[in-house]
Amino acid sequence: MLEHSEENGVSVVNFQHARILDEATVQSLGSELVEAGARAKSGKLLLNFSNVLLMSSAMIGKLVDLRNRCKKNGIQLAFCGITSNVAEVFKIMKINELVEIYSDQASALTAMQEV
Repeated sequence: MLEHSEENGVSVVNFQHARILDEATVQSLGSELVEAGARAKSGKLLLNFSNVLLMSSAMIGKLVDLRNRCKKNGIQLAFCGITSNVAEVFKIMKINELVEIYSDQASALTAMQEV
C-alpha cells in the first residue's frame, strides 16, 4: 500500500492508493505509517500524496497520530504532492498548520536537507 525509499537522507513514503476510504485500508495504512516513522533513521520523513485523490476523515486521524509520534520522537515530518481535493480537506482540518507541506517531492527534499 505504501512504497518506501531513501533519498538524500530522507525517508520517503509514496501512497499507492488513489482512494483511501474504507476502514481496512485506513487501518493497514495507519500501521504502515507508524512503521515508516520508526524506520526513519535520518530523523526525516516525507509523505508523498501525489497518487491520492480522496481520503477519509479516519485517514486524517492516522496522519495526525503520525505527526504526534514524529514530534514526540524528534522526527521531522513533511507532506508533498497534495492534490486539490486532499489540500482542501487538509485546510479545513488545519493539517497545514501542523505539518510542512510542499508542492512536490523535489522541493520538499531540498527544504528538508537544509534543516
